[in-house]
Amino acid sequence: ALSLYDRARTGEWRLDATTFSTLIRIYKVAGNFDGCLNVYEEMKALGVKPNLVIYNILLDAMGRAKRPWQVKKFYQDIIDSGLSPSFVTYAALLHAYGRALLYNSILAMCADLGHVDKAVEIFEDMKSSGIKPDSWTFSSMITVENTLNEMFEAGFQPNIFILTSLIQCYGKAQRIDDVVNTFNRIFELVITPDDRFCGCLLNVMTQTPNEELSPPYSFFLFC
Repeated sequence: ALSLYDRARTGEWRLDATTFSTLIRIYKVAGNFDGCLNVYEEMKALGVKPNLVIYNILLDAMGRAKRPWQVKKFYQDIIDSGLSPSFVTYAALLHAYGRALLYNSILAMCADLGHVDKAVEIFEDMKSSGIKPDSWTFSSMITVENTLNEMFEAGFQPNIFILTSLIQCYGKAQRIDDVVNTFNRIFELVITPDDRFCGCLLNVMTQTPNEELSPPYSFFLFC
């Protein structure tokens, strides 16, 4: 197959996604994971658009190669290209990360990409599968939906990073009362604000109309 591929390149034969998926699979089975990436890059250079089959093979290959950063990249490429992940996609992710880490990684990616509905769906599936959400889970979910109360019920105490995410989220939504309540939690939980937390507060102040920054909101100057 590889010799035919070499002949195809030199003979200017037409190469399609099926050809490249076969080649990437051959390299994966042989354990030549860099070869998988080289074929993928050559495919893109020739203007051939990768399909879900190719992405799934690459996900599995990078998982076997113990390269989670490349697994994450290819999964994000799937989402960015508008393709719908399949059972094979999630099976490859499961093999690469393990169940708890898999859920958290996908949640974080969905939060980063703004896929709110998909993040909520994955969060609910995670709980129904018997996997207990942890601090990373809640930190990701806070950026897409307010799950702070559920976090408390689960016995987790928010740290400065989670509270900063809340400030950022509420600030973007212009929910100033919620920003104030989050600020007050700092003192209730005896947490010392750091530079990033104060920076988020200052950013909220600059994007909020002056009339809404009158007392009690003026105490943001604490930072």
